Amino acid sequence: MKNKIYTALLSLALMVGFSACNEKWEPDGIGSSDKGSLSTADLAVDLANAENVIESRASYDLSNFIVSVVDKDGLVVNEWVYSAMPSLPSFTVGTYTLKVESGKPAKAAWDAPYFVGEKQFEIVKDQVTSAGTVTCSLNNLKVTVRFGDDLVAAADGDLECEIRVNEEGVLRFTPAESRSGYFDIEPGNTTMVATFTGTVNGYKEEIIRLYKDLSAGQHRIISFSLKGADIEIPAETGFIDPVGGLNVDFSVIDEDLSANVNTGDEEVIDGERPGGETWPVDPVDPVDPGTDPEQPTPPADDNSIDFTSEYLQLGKGIVNKASEFGDEDGLKPAVVTISAKNGISHLLVTIDSESLDVTDVGLENNFDLAYPGNLAGALGPEGLKFPIADAVINQTSVDFDISQFVPMLALSMFPGQHTFIIKVYDNTDPGKDKPTYDEEPDTASHKTLYLTFVNE
Repeated sequence: MKNKIYTALLSLALMVGFSACNEKWEPDGIGSSDKGSLSTADLAVDLANAENVIESRASYDLSNFIVSVVDKDGLVVNEWVYSAMPSLPSFTVGTYTLKVESGKPAKAAWDAPYFVGEKQFEIVKDQVTSAGTVTCSLNNLKVTVRFGDDLVAAADGDLECEIRVNEEGVLRFTPAESRSGYFDIEPGNTTMVATFTGTVNGYKEEIIRLYKDLSAGQHRIISFSLKGADIEIPAETGFIDPVGGLNVDFSVIDEDLSANVNTGDEEVIDGERPGGETWPVDPVDPVDPGTDPEQPTPPADDNSIDFTSEYLQLGKGIVNKASEFGDEDGLKPAVVTISAKNGISHLLVTIDSESLDVTDVGLENNFDLAYPGNLAGALGPEGLKFPIADAVINQTSVDFDISQFVPMLALSMFPGQHTFIIKVYDNTDPGKDKPTYDEEPDTASHKTLYLTFVNE
């Protein structure tokens, strides 16, 4: 396979002793005795959004985190506690997954966030592979219940909210309980029931609310407060109207504490804890869930920025085999089309490679194709043939084509993973004047794509 290595990579070609490659790279022969090592000395654990999940990063002890090495068949080949890891364990050559988790998730527990993260790595014969950084995110449901001071003052000391997730996880909150609860989320079985009970202004009240389609990484903040004094309380009571409420206001805030969270639909119900029943709309005062003021409106699905590719698999944690992509010999092209309805203001690229250091050839690990500066020659038409400057700024569609670059990543001298992190800002983003390469949540006006190749 002929590799076109343009101006910006010529010095790299000379440095490693080749100017062109006429043979398709194939894996070295692998025997059962072929070994390599994993350096865990530099293993760093990044807790995503930790400042919103726990009190502070500094106060969170990583020593008891569980570190596992899983082979390509999903079998755990080694497992240690973070504080007692060997510094240089050896493995048979091959592809593995490094998994880090804060423990094992409980069905329900107080102050027990379950963090988990993983990354793929490659063991190469007689070489040391760096463990690097593993980003862990919240992987259970966080629930906080708040009782307003006015409500507590009007109650008889018996306020309680039971939170039940998937029937098995149960915690009971009272005004004296300031901790948050954490619940295990099971795929395909994600319902939560919040049951409020208590005597308020002399009347026994109960509110039950059902939540559907919960996701790991959500934080549900449930607040109860006393209704306004101008609300007339009827003589009869025993059960509160679940739609409007009389003595008690019930509000919910949803926070996204991970990168992949969908806000669930809510349904107000009354009576006993739900089982297999179908809950009818109140025939006297029907409530449209889309117009109920107590029902949060889910965010609109705004695709003003989008990434598409005919052959590449896109997304964080998803890898493509480098040897399958290129611009000749029938290989699949490595092209991502970036669409931005409001026009691109910045197109930031970060190259994160386990074995290739582009700074050795005068490039930088971070660059902006909209404003390439002194890298214009290396990145543009005479170099790597990226679109730059006016070919990016205000454009609504741009091809990020690295077909000529990927074959080099399949050479045996560049083992491991190579990730292109592409962040796009459009002209409506309030932060477009100060774009950042740092990881941050996507919005409608700036989004990040992870494009990863593996040399295996």
